[in-house]
Amino acid sequence: YLAPIIAILLAVTGCNVVDNLSKNDAYKDDLTNSAPGHVQYEFFTPTSEQDLMEKSFYGYIIVKTMAGFDESGFSKLGAEIKDSFESNGAIYYHIYKENNVLGLLNSVKAMSSVIYAEPDFLNELHTAVSYPSGLDDPYLTSAQYSYYITQMKEALETYGVGSYEVYNALVDTGINIPHVDLNGLFHHGYSMFSKVDNGDGTVTYTFVGDQNEPVDMGTTDNWDINPGEGHGSHVAGTIAAAGNNSVGVAGVCPVNAKLIVYKCFAKDAGGAGIDGSGSNWAVYGSYKHLIDWKVANSITQTIPVNMSLGGSPANYFAIDMVNYGLANDVFIISSSGNSGQNMATYPAGYAGCMAIGATNGTDEKVHFSTSGNFLSVAAPGYDIVSCGSRNDNDYQFKSGTSMAAPFVTGLATYMLTFVPTLTPAQIKQLIEEKIFRLPAARCIPMQH
Repeated sequence: YLAPIIAILLAVTGCNVVDNLSKNDAYKDDLTNSAPGHVQYEFFTPTSEQDLMEKSFYGYIIVKTMAGFDESGFSKLGAEIKDSFESNGAIYYHIYKENNVLGLLNSVKAMSSVIYAEPDFLNELHTAVSYPSGLDDPYLTSAQYSYYITQMKEALETYGVGSYEVYNALVDTGINIPHVDLNGLFHHGYSMFSKVDNGDGTVTYTFVGDQNEPVDMGTTDNWDINPGEGHGSHVAGTIAAAGNNSVGVAGVCPVNAKLIVYKCFAKDAGGAGIDGSGSNWAVYGSYKHLIDWKVANSITQTIPVNMSLGGSPANYFAIDMVNYGLANDVFIISSSGNSGQNMATYPAGYAGCMAIGATNGTDEKVHFSTSGNFLSVAAPGYDIVSCGSRNDNDYQFKSGTSMAAPFVTGLATYMLTFVPTLTPAQIKQLIEEKIFRLPAARCIPMQH
């Protein structure tokens, strides 16, 4: 079964710019400024309320404490506990104070039995450009260049798809569940936002991330519907849109993929972000929920998780959840970002994760693709057609490293349909070592 995997890996477009010794997959409870394998993380220490307003879900702090911590100390500082959970012998708190949040942060850091306290940093989606669709024929033959330039179509025609049904997941804006190319692959999903139909084609979302359980998406609704959304549906289509159904697009793994969805980003009816959207508590709280589900249901298969997002500084809460995932064979495949700069981004830069840059239809680095030696590979991410959310037969063109990451998530899912016992480390190593290397002049440069 490894033969078809190696064949497709040899055909994947991208540049391996990672020293594999610099990022290892060992689980480690990291409480220093150095990551496992000597990767140096770039943390951020706020020095003003303005810093917190710009970079975090303002008013909220994430705190990790030892077991037995006296939580009454929070109320003495004027803070309210919004949510908490226990994991690996520690307690995690989501606390809130309306003002003087920097003072609260510094006071909590000094409390006995507090391991760390940090702002609830915000993340953003990595979409650069969106184009309206204007084609009326099947996109696989007319517009899905990524299928051809990577020889994915040839691999599917030669080897087919493995016989195992496997799970994969995405943390994003949700998806349009009834979409003709998505409804067959959706397994289950949860939202950090409740929603109420406004009766005009939009909905009102309300953050519920501070409740013990997110909202079950059910199996029939569009959870990606408001203006400015649609990102999650597009990502899902690239991973595993249904193939051979005579409509729309085909995903990298067009059959035998069971998609688990988490909605952590939301827009209001006017297209503006709402409270809680993209917060670390929403993003990595969802990730923990997925891991807990896997453990509770005795799922032994590795679950690749697409996170086409980033923007927050390195932070301990995310590191803890990433390591919790690696310890349970759940790992993140993340977009590198759209700054066009040579710099580390997160979660792409965390040890054990895969960082994906973007190339175009001529196998060249796209100008907006963030680069650096934290990258694993690059994949097609410019002018990508995939599923939309405006109706159940909607397709859109988008560009961004957000569009490149799901190609690799789809590839990891495809590999698992042949060999479901592959570990995160094996998947990562196979993809990073067996890819086709482009000439240096066309590659994403290494960070020095």
